[in-house]
Order: sequence, then C-alpha cells, then structure tokens
Amino acid sequence: MMAGAGSFADASGLANCVTAMRHVACWEHVWVDGHEVRMTFPQAADPMPAIPKARTQPFYVVAPQTDTPQGDAPAFTHDHTIAAAPGSGGFTPFMHGYFVICGPEGISTGACDYSLRTIPGGGSIPLALTVTGEP
Repeated sequence: MMAGAGSFADASGLANCVTAMRHVACWEHVWVDGHEVRMTFPQAADPMPAIPKARTQPFYVVAPQTDTPQGDAPAFTHDHTIAAAPGSGGFTPFMHGYFVICGPEGISTGACDYSLRTIPGGGSIPLALTVTGEP
C-alpha cells in the first residue's frame, strides 16, 4: 500500500492527505495507542528509493473505529492505526502500510469483526474492525 515517513510535527497550513490533489506534504488523523492524533507526512505517496534498515512498524488501514471516519478516499471510509508514535519504542518514522481485510475463515470463526465497505465499480470488501478482539 504505502511506505511513508510521518511525524507529529505541526500540520497547520497543510492539506489533508485524503483531499490533497497532488503529492505534497499533508496530514491525516491516526489512531495511536487508543488516541487519535494528527500525523504529518512530508512527501505523501512518493516512493522511497530504499527502505531503511531501522525498526519499522505497520500502518494499518481498517474500518472506521468511531462514527467519524478518518478518511473516505480513495474508495471507502476508513481509519488508520499504528502501535507507537514515530520515534518512540525504537521505531523510525518509516512504516509499512496494510489494508486489513477479513477472509472467509476469520469471518466464519468470528475471529474477524468487519464492516462491509462499498468499492468503485460495485461490490464491497469486509474491512476489519477487530481481529481476535484487537482493533
């Protein structure tokens, strides 16, 4: 999905990454340890020439965790979650992005709680709310 650099620097004057029409510095709301924070991305969606050899963490795109989703682009309402703030816990600001979609086994066993999200062209995907009880 995306590998981007993020920080919790002041995002005033920047565009929301969801509505930015070009690759520019922008911000998005992100869930971190149960708290919603505004995270800045200095070069949204620009590929990195190489992945750093530092400790990275997952950046998850999941179903909305509240009645107010953090994003609605490119195709469906969603939220973002990470485990720790960049720079804490030994993590660098670099992240690996994942869409968390419930598969048939997770749905049938109840291990994956989901919300169906409509996608362009018709159809829907089961975007995870929780997996084995974890958001």
